[in-house]
This record gives sequence, C-alpha cells and structure tokens, in this order.
Amino acid sequence: METKRQSPVLRAHLLRMTMLTQRAVDHAIKAYELLDPEFCGLMNKSEQEWRGIQRTIGNRGRRLLAAGLAVDTDSLIARCVVRIFGALRTSYIAATEITHNSLLLAESGQTDGSEPIRRMGRLVNGLVRQCTVALYEGMPHHAEAILRDVEGRRWFERILERTEEDLLQQTSAQSRIEVAIARSLGHIADQAYEIAEACTLWMHGRDSLAILHRLAS
Repeated sequence: METKRQSPVLRAHLLRMTMLTQRAVDHAIKAYELLDPEFCGLMNKSEQEWRGIQRTIGNRGRRLLAAGLAVDTDSLIARCVVRIFGALRTSYIAATEITHNSLLLAESGQTDGSEPIRRMGRLVNGLVRQCTVALYEGMPHHAEAILRDVEGRRWFERILERTEEDLLQQTSAQSRIEVAIARSLGHIADQAYEIAEACTLWMHGRDSLAILHRLAS
C-alpha cells in the first residue's frame, strides 16, 4: 500500500522537475539570444525549489528502504523513470551553464550571439518543450515525433560540429565561451532524445521495443 501511495507523489515530483527543467532551458536560451543580465538572474529563483525536490525524492526513497519495502528496480517503468530523472538533471545543469556563460558574454560587452547557436537553441527549446508535453499528457506520439525526426537530429549534429570547428579556430575568450554554450546545447539535445526514448518505452509497455525499432528505421 505504501508503494502505491508513493506513485502519485513520485509522478508529481517528476512533472515538477520536468517543468523546472523546461523553464530553465527556455530562460538559458533567451539569456544567450538577448545577452541580457536580467534573464541570467531568473535561474536563481528556481534553484532552491529544484534542490528541494531532489531532497524530497531522496528522502522518500530512503524511507521506503528503511521500511523494508521492495522497489522493483528491474521493472520497465522504474528503469524509464530513472532515465528521465537523470536526463532532467543533466539538462538542468547544462542550462545553468549556458546562463552563466551568457552572463559572462553580456558582462564583456558582447551584444550579439552566434546565429548558428541561436538556431540550435531554438531547436533544443522545441525538443524540451515536446518532452514536457509528452510527460504531462502521457501521450507517446509527442515523444515519437522527436525520435522520428532523424533528419532534424542529423542537422543539429552537423551544425554543432561545424560551429565548434569555426569557433575553435578563433583565440578570443568570447569564442571559448560560445564553444561551451554550443556543447551545453548538445548535451541538452542528447538528453531530450533520452527522455523521448524512455517515454516511448514507458507508455507503450511490452510493444515499445518494436515501436522504437520502427521509428529508428
């Protein structure tokens, strides 16, 4: 019974973490697009809540173990939830790094960001937004749409590689910061695909492996 009561609470925390991550990514990308210190300060407002949710989840897990209640970590749902939590955490950290680096650019007097990085940012923002909708609505077609867009993923990888190469040929401090921002966007994109795959596995159950194979073909 205790494990059953924990499930809605866990889902509520998962959804809250998803929303905070989506907001952090959105603010980070706007911070780079606008190079506005105001947007850089928005991240601090959600940091305390983010850490609080992580502590709550950890405390609940410890209480379950202390009570001797078995948690089936080998179940499909458990594996998917762990993957999603990990991807959200990685995405949130990458978003904070983008915000911090955007603040450095703004303080250096730079007023305009790289157009390829802005384009990558818009794509990443869309991916994270689709993941958020998939988790909130519990409908797999949003996640499947991410996995199905193989050409979009290849485009992102090509432009990321080309942008890194161009920036690494420069020697300024600003170019090094922009390389870090581009790489952080790459990390968030990778995590969006991870979440999309985990959502598809979770929502389709036993038929999920066949569906993933079809989407990848």
